[in-house]
Order: sequence, then C-alpha cells, then structure tokens
Amino acid sequence: MSEQTEQTRRGPGRPRKLRPAEVAPVASPVVAPADPLAPVVTDRAGAGKIVHKSPSTIKRLEKSDPDWPKPFSVGAYEVNYLIADIHAYVLKKARA
Repeated sequence: MSEQTEQTRRGPGRPRKLRPAEVAPVASPVVAPADPLAPVVTDRAGAGKIVHKSPSTIKRLEKSDPDWPKPFSVGAYEVNYLIADIHAYVLKKARA
C-alpha cells in the first residue's frame, strides 16, 4: 500500500513550468565583397568592437589621439572608418 501512495504523490508545490527551447541566434554570413580591393568600412560602434572600447571612447580618441585614424562621412551624420586603418592603428600601438 505504501508503494502505491509513493507513486501517486507529486511532492510539495506546483510543478515547474518548462521554458520553451531557446533558439540560438543565427550568425550573419560573411559575404566577401565582389572586388577584393574594395574598402571595408565601419561606424564608431564597430570601431569600438574592434578595439574593445565604447563608442564614446572612440569619440574621445578622435579628439585626443593624433594616431587614431581620421573618420569620414558618407551621409549627413554618419561617421565611418576604414577597418584596415583601425587594424594598422592597433598594430602601431602594439609595436610601441
């Protein structure tokens, strides 16, 4: 008789709700430019991700560090950098 009560007994409290299976984010495929010599650009946030700094730090580097690459604009309010220039800056700082 005790075996039967143990099987039907649920335990204290309500059973937990099961969370839906989390969907892993899909990484965007890296698309090579049609022209291999085409410049690849990024904005302040992308430049910050390259050097592991915030966009406000990138803005401060524009004003204070003469070695930091000069930004250029494509649109009215956009600020862009050549990724190759950012990599060259990092290599120059690493050598110093």
